[in-house]
Amino acid sequence: MTALGGSVVGGDRRAARRQARRAALLGAAMRIVARDGIATLTMQGVADEVGCAVGTVYTHFASKGALVAELQNDAVRRIVASLQEVRARSRALLEESGDDAPARAAADVVLFGEFVIACWDAFPEESHLLLSVLAERGEVVPPSELGAVFGTTVVLLVMGRDSLDAAVATEVVDPGPSMDRVVIGASTLLGVLLTSHVSHVDPVAFDHLRLTRSAWRTLLAGWGMAPDTLAAADAHLAALAAAGPLAPEPETW
Repeated sequence: MTALGGSVVGGDRRAARRQARRAALLGAAMRIVARDGIATLTMQGVADEVGCAVGTVYTHFASKGALVAELQNDAVRRIVASLQEVRARSRALLEESGDDAPARAAADVVLFGEFVIACWDAFPEESHLLLSVLAERGEVVPPSELGAVFGTTVVLLVMGRDSLDAAVATEVVDPGPSMDRVVIGASTLLGVLLTSHVSHVDPVAFDHLRLTRSAWRTLLAGWGMAPDTLAAADAHLAALAAAGPLAPEPETW
C-alpha cells in the first residue's frame, strides 16, 4: 500500500513539474512575441529564454505552429474569462439601478468596446500576440491546430455579437449584420490602439485611449445609437470602472 501511495504521489509530482515547465515555456514564448513579434519566435529562442535544451521545448510542443496555437488559445481563454467577469458585474449593477432592457443592451455594447480597449493595458502580452498573428502573412498555426484556437476565439466574438443582437432587438442600434460589426469593431480598435507605440512622439495626438474610445463611439453612432443612449451607457461604464477594472484578472480561466 505504501509503495502504491508513493507511486501516486511521485506521479503527481512529475505531472506538476511537467505542467510548470510547460507554463514556463509558454510564458517565455509569450514574452518573445510581445517583445519582437511572431516572426521572431523560434523553438531555440524559447529554449534560450528559459535556459533549457531545445529538445525540451519539442517534448511539449511538436512545432512552432503548435506552440503558437497554444499561446493563442491561452490568451483568448484568459480574455474571455475576464469579459465574462466584468459583464456579470455590469449586469448586477444595472439590476440594482432598475434599468430597462434597452439601457442594459446599450451598456453591454459599449462595454464590449471599452473592454477591448482596457485589455491593451491590462493584458498587453495577449493583445500583442493576437495582433502579431493577424499581421503575419504566412501560415502561423497549422490547420490541424486551428480547431481549438478558432473555437475559443468564436466564444469571444459571439459574446460581442449577442450584445449587438440584443441592441438591435431593443432598437438601441439599427438592424445590421452583428458579427460583421463585431469583427470590424474589434479590428478597428486593435489597429487604433497601435498608436500607443508612437505616443512618445506626441502624447496628445497619439493618445491611444482617447482615440480608440472616439473610434468605438463613432462606430456606434454609425450603427444608429442615439447620443442620449450612449451618454447613459457611458455614465454606467464610469460607475463600473470606479468599482473595479474593466478588464479584470480572471479568477479562473
